[in-house]
Amino acid sequence: MSEMNDATTGPTIREVGATAIGAHTTVTIGGMTCAHCANTVAQAIFDVPGVIAVKVFLEEGKAMFDTNAEVSLADVALSVEKAGYKLVF
Repeated sequence: MSEMNDATTGPTIREVGATAIGAHTTVTIGGMTCAHCANTVAQAIFDVPGVIAVKVFLEEGKAMFDTNAEVSLADVALSVEKAGYKLVF
């Protein structure tokens, strides 16, 4: 599996089932084409318990989020998929 994070944004998480604890994580999002898409993805990630901040970059197809608790990337992926988008690995 590919890395979900680059070296400048914090710990690298390599598995979808991995957890981010108090981490700053960057993920690639598939399917975003407009500002509404980016807002929908941001809300989907923010709705995951333990996520405290989200920033989505439409042009890059990326989302960064901070957590203050153990957060399963599988939960983030599921929330994003329920909103109609996809984490790209």
